[in-house]
Formats: sequence, C-alpha cells, structure tokens
Amino acid sequence: MRSSNRSTATSSSLQDGVTAYQVGRRRTDPRFLAVVAVAWLAAGVAMLLMLHAGWRLVPAVFSFGVGLLYLRGAAGSFLRRS
Repeated sequence: MRSSNRSTATSSSLQDGVTAYQVGRRRTDPRFLAVVAVAWLAAGVAMLLMLHAGWRLVPAVFSFGVGLLYLRGAAGSFLRRS
C-alpha cells in the first residue's frame, strides 16, 4: 500500500485578517430562487396554453415540477436564514 502525503492548508495561509471563502459555501438568496421558480411556473402555464400538439402536457408538467423544486429550495433557504 502507498502512503499518501497530503498537504493541508493551515491558518498561516490567511494574512492580514482576510478570511478565505470556499466555493459553494454561500447559500443562494431565497428571492432569486423564488424568481426562478415563478419563471418556470409561468413557462409551464405558457406551454399548457400555447402549444397545440397532443403532447403539450409533457413539457408543461416538467416545467411545473422544476418550478416546484425551485420553490421548495426558496422556502428552505428562507427558513434557514431566519
């Protein structure tokens, strides 16, 4: 077996009181998630009303599902912040 020599970052890498940020650690603003959810739901309504093919339910249901997922994310993010 090989031994792994991993170098770890220490607090000495921070200089002058600057904090290091990790990518992906900041939570998304719930307002942005709500706007994206409303856009997906509006797209679903538009697909349902404007498409005339027999399969118009498929993209509309998909769009509603994605909109509800974003809405759930907005609610969770809002509750974590409060």
